Amino acid sequence: MNEEKRKFLKEVKREIDSWNKYSSSILGCTLQELKDFLKDVQVGYYDKLFKDSKKISLRTILSWHKIRLFRQTHGIFMHKITRENYEVYHELLKIKDHIKYLKECHGMHGKNQTPPTEREELFLKQGLRTIISTDYTKEEVEEIKRKISLLDIEKSSIFPHNVKEIIAAFHPNTLTVSKKYKTSPLIREPLTVQEQAATTLNFLEEHTLSDLFSMPPTSIEDAYIRRMILSQINIKRLIETNCNGFIKTAIKRVKDELEQNLTLSEKNNRLLWNQRKLFTTTIEESKVLRSLTRGVLLSLLTPPGPIDISKEIKISLKDNDCTKELGLTRNKMFVGPRDYVYSMPRNEIPSFYEGIQDRYNELYQNTDGYEYVEGCIEILGDLLMSQTLGEGNKRVAKCLFHKMLLSKNIVPPIIDLTDNDYEMFYNFADSRGRHYSLAKERILEDTKELSENWTNGHFYYPVHIDRPYEKVKK
Repeated sequence: MNEEKRKFLKEVKREIDSWNKYSSSILGCTLQELKDFLKDVQVGYYDKLFKDSKKISLRTILSWHKIRLFRQTHGIFMHKITRENYEVYHELLKIKDHIKYLKECHGMHGKNQTPPTEREELFLKQGLRTIISTDYTKEEVEEIKRKISLLDIEKSSIFPHNVKEIIAAFHPNTLTVSKKYKTSPLIREPLTVQEQAATTLNFLEEHTLSDLFSMPPTSIEDAYIRRMILSQINIKRLIETNCNGFIKTAIKRVKDELEQNLTLSEKNNRLLWNQRKLFTTTIEESKVLRSLTRGVLLSLLTPPGPIDISKEIKISLKDNDCTKELGLTRNKMFVGPRDYVYSMPRNEIPSFYEGIQDRYNELYQNTDGYEYVEGCIEILGDLLMSQTLGEGNKRVAKCLFHKMLLSKNIVPPIIDLTDNDYEMFYNFADSRGRHYSLAKERILEDTKELSENWTNGHFYYPVHIDRPYEKVKK
């Protein structure tokens, strides 16, 4: 046992021995909770925090510990026990404590500080909720501390009403993956893609997806649009549903045909699009597939210029025929064994969208190229993990991603969340505590390859439906 841990254990035992009627309000826990905490520290639960001589705040770590126990009990993801994550939480607790003091004392006389309004407090809660599920680096901790010091929370007359500045202080620049792509090209002329999207929409007004995929693509834009349509559809599930036997053979056959020229034989067209086992009538199957197709194609028609996030989400909901409202109870979405995320409470959604809008505005005004794409991937990840919609969370989030990129005249990369049993989706989920680094790496690399191939006059984006996803170990 090192000296720092020995000192800390001594402090905890002293608090237990001197427990009185004021101790609970000071430490934020009961005597039994403190005793249980002592046992966890003794067995090495927090040993990583005692590797240097910096003092550990007992009150901070107790608060952190209680949140961790609650989230573990309910299977909710939380960041790792590291010195960096502890220090960020310590800064957060200073903010929360001061706001609590302002509310209890109805402001601070002589310092012109008043408590936050109910709306401001909700906005703060929503904006800061990701802190306990994000793993921070040393550089990010230093930047957060610097920004917190600039807030001057004890004296500033605008604190805590400067909610956007408070939230921004805990979100240092995380756009680091894109740095190695600075000199790589992007497709910056989306007009031909949009013309092809409109042409395909018109074609599908009077024809079927089977008609579309029975003919070879006539251009790289045509191939891109077809692959974008397929990215909205779980091809493997359709084959497994409609195939009468030899499913693996059927999957390979469809995959091989799609990878050759995104064209299907009559046999494979029937296998994919005639879903009589999945739906009760041809009308129903047509409606579902057309909604998925129409939604993604309409998202590609976005003109350049800044967008209104909430407005575009509503438009995409309509374009994708998503009408189911978010339920009164929170949904639980599994993202791995004993790992899941909850849908966001209704009352927090408006402030969440406001925060997304602020981040988008900042990206739009101050970034470009791959750095802008990376920032939009983070927003996409937050939308996927927050589950703010009653249905269509994935498809609407992707449509918004397309719109954000096109608003900056960037042709979007193809993000296929269903490839390899939802590999890309799990890339987002597995790295949600690390700013979606796994998803960023893959999407930015795909963007680079798409742009380079496009420049050379050809299009290729593989269809991965024949192998299971090996989940990333945390």
